[in-house]
Amino acid sequence: MKFPRTLSVVCLAVAATLLVGLPPSHAAVTVVAVVDVADTYTGSSAPLSENGLSASLAVYGTPDTTSVLRFVLPAAPAGQVLTEASLRVRTTTITSAGSANAAQVRLASDGWAETGTFYANRPTLSGPVLGTLPGGTLRSESYDIALTASALAGVTGSTTLAIVGTGSDSLWLWSRQASASLRPVLNLTYSSVASPDVTAPTVPAGLGATVTDGSVGLAWQASTDDVGVVGYGVHRSESAGFVPDVSTRIATVTGLRYTDAARPAGTWYYRVTAADAAGNTSAGSATATAVVQAPPPPPPAPATQVAVVDVADTYTGSSAPLSENGLSASLAVYGTPDTTSVLRFVLPAAPAGQVLTEASLRVRTTTITSAGSANAAQVRLASDGWAETGTFYANRPTLSGPVLGTLPGGTLRSESYDIALTASALAGVTGSTTLAIVGTGSDSLWLWSRQASASLRPVLNLTYSSVASPDVTAPTVPAGLGATVTDGSVGLAWQASTDDVGVVGYGVHRSESAGFVPDVSTRIATVTGLRYTDAARPAGTWYYRVTAADAAGNTSAGSATATAVVTAGAAATVMAVGDLACASGTATSSVACRHGEVAGLITAAAPDRFIALGDLQYQEATLSQFLGAGAYNDTFGPLKPITLPALGNHEYYGGTTGYFDYFYGTGVAFGPYGSRPDGYYATSIGSWTVIVLNTECDAGGVTGGCGADSPQYVWLQNQLTAAPTQCTLVAGHRPRWSTGSNHGSYPALSPLWDLMATNGVDVYLGAHNHVSEIFKPIGVSGAGATPSQSPTGIRSFTAGGGGVNQQPLSANTDPLLSAMEARSRAAFGPLQLTLNADSYSWQFLPISGMTFTNDGTTGAFSGTDSCH
Repeated sequence: MKFPRTLSVVCLAVAATLLVGLPPSHAAVTVVAVVDVADTYTGSSAPLSENGLSASLAVYGTPDTTSVLRFVLPAAPAGQVLTEASLRVRTTTITSAGSANAAQVRLASDGWAETGTFYANRPTLSGPVLGTLPGGTLRSESYDIALTASALAGVTGSTTLAIVGTGSDSLWLWSRQASASLRPVLNLTYSSVASPDVTAPTVPAGLGATVTDGSVGLAWQASTDDVGVVGYGVHRSESAGFVPDVSTRIATVTGLRYTDAARPAGTWYYRVTAADAAGNTSAGSATATAVVQAPPPPPPAPATQVAVVDVADTYTGSSAPLSENGLSASLAVYGTPDTTSVLRFVLPAAPAGQVLTEASLRVRTTTITSAGSANAAQVRLASDGWAETGTFYANRPTLSGPVLGTLPGGTLRSESYDIALTASALAGVTGSTTLAIVGTGSDSLWLWSRQASASLRPVLNLTYSSVASPDVTAPTVPAGLGATVTDGSVGLAWQASTDDVGVVGYGVHRSESAGFVPDVSTRIATVTGLRYTDAARPAGTWYYRVTAADAAGNTSAGSATATAVVTAGAAATVMAVGDLACASGTATSSVACRHGEVAGLITAAAPDRFIALGDLQYQEATLSQFLGAGAYNDTFGPLKPITLPALGNHEYYGGTTGYFDYFYGTGVAFGPYGSRPDGYYATSIGSWTVIVLNTECDAGGVTGGCGADSPQYVWLQNQLTAAPTQCTLVAGHRPRWSTGSNHGSYPALSPLWDLMATNGVDVYLGAHNHVSEIFKPIGVSGAGATPSQSPTGIRSFTAGGGGVNQQPLSANTDPLLSAMEARSRAAFGPLQLTLNADSYSWQFLPISGMTFTNDGTTGAFSGTDSCH
């Protein structure tokens, strides 16, 4: 069976080729191969799956799984009509690709796209079966499905064919995403007629429309034609004066009736065209109008009262900019000096058929004498990217939008107050949302926080009331989103969305991934206008999308993506050091627990970024140890907004839980520093690509270890291949090479090192050994103990002088010294890097009273080099 089928294809191709050179008068037969321009499939068993980019198409009868293919059909050549049609498909290579059941080909509605087509909005089937693929198909075979040519004669332009299953045995076919020889092809054969038919059928008359239970029944009188009418095109629009074309056609039928099922409420306009076998199409019929009424609304439900307690709160003040108040039992509000309280609530979606009609914030003043205030306080929305720990005046949430409500002046201590809020400004806002309480004068206002007893805590009271009819229609997608970059800030503007009730606001979303889907994790602001400024973005490529919301909580899909490229201005300054904070209460000495001084040196230098190279908190790095008096949060915590952390072995003593709880919040699994528990990630600093690895390669460390088949190796390979910058810096806790005698070099890192060296990484930063080291560039070296120096290798730094304590170096006879510039154990202090567009410089900076001095080396503790 394979040989004859292959031969027929070849003959058709040759015939089509020969006909190209003949004059029209001799063209007896024209064969046209039409490839599909779009295809996808939908299934009832996975209704939310989007399969437009899949290389295969699925067909089942049970569960209902149908494939649709769009072809752009040409007009018949002059003097010819369509006499044969067949659809060529090829089964895939999987074992279950063939099917015991037959499959049928039918026409379907054409208003769909490869992306965004799901089971709920799948194309509607229409007309009779055009052809059948018998059961008993095999995998990796081509099949030609003969189609009823008369049903396609006269059909031109964008046309959808559906392949429908008849049983429970699956059929898998190659889609247009596969290689060219495997894709679906519609083969059309046009034959000459005795004389060219250029006369269109008469216009269909008597079109009428009746509405029954939301379905529109259409009927019309037959058209006539000098040869014969082969079918009718049914067209629908929401505009009364529309002209029928391929975009308005909803069905092609051979009879004089059609039912447009389950139309939503509204006024719908219909016209019908007639077509003959030569492709001549009549003008549209007179318009028939159908008014589909909305079903009567259900009786209104009683109002729903929801009390939402805040899940996080804190306050920041200009008079104490480094104070962290997230665990305080009270909240402070001043106008002067600027002291603002922020409260995070998780807002629910509106109950079905209801909208937010009332909102109020209940607060209670504390018992101290000065708790009440002579001045008014205002409630406003604020940005939501903050945590109770690590929020200071410098990185306080940004206020946005108008005043939502006002607490009048003259409040007293130990009293509860309900602040009425503008409900419409919160309608449609769901998920994590921050409210700010802002002062207006110099008299303080002190309120209980969520750390107080339950009866004293802030509560957001929401009232939802029924609407005349449930609003289940989302606003239209915001159009025209554009982004402009000015001095590192990204200005966004877009066009207004429309809604059947009304748009109440827009969600602004940002990501570093081009194809991201907007959700609560990507939302950076909620605004009511058509503009937003994302201020002070670091260098990199940023992607934005906007969604629209109505008062019922319906949210549109995301807008088209706007891209903003923020370029680096001046060179970026980076500080890096690891092995940092002693446990709370540990005594300070000349050679131990000097981490506070190291943190102070870094803070005073005001770098663009601080890379914390692992072992951030001793001994087990639990959350309570991070937050202990004098420990990491008290010393390095003010640097949290600019910190890029790396996991070290001490973080694993606590199972990495404390590390992620500190940087992400308790239980939060995902964030900018990689996902729990592995925590490797990539970002950018200025014009440099920066990658932070998990170097705990042994059992119990990073998932899969660090071998060439590990998940982290594959991820790193992808990152280095896709790195868009000339210069690349990689950081981790453990160094591949070190002369620190406590831990030494780490051969388990060699697969990752060799991968980095092969791909042109410029700088590697490590710690683990509590020493300071500068190596000459080292290339691919394998797992041995001797590095292979290379002018295009990686310059490695060990920056383990974070303050916890000092450790010894190996003897001055160590062979590794030949690969080193300088090393020292004499001082605590960070490594400072200046990252330029195509070069970098470095310098180890000691804390006061200490000096970096060579130990068996003679090089400088500063220098410069160029990127590869």
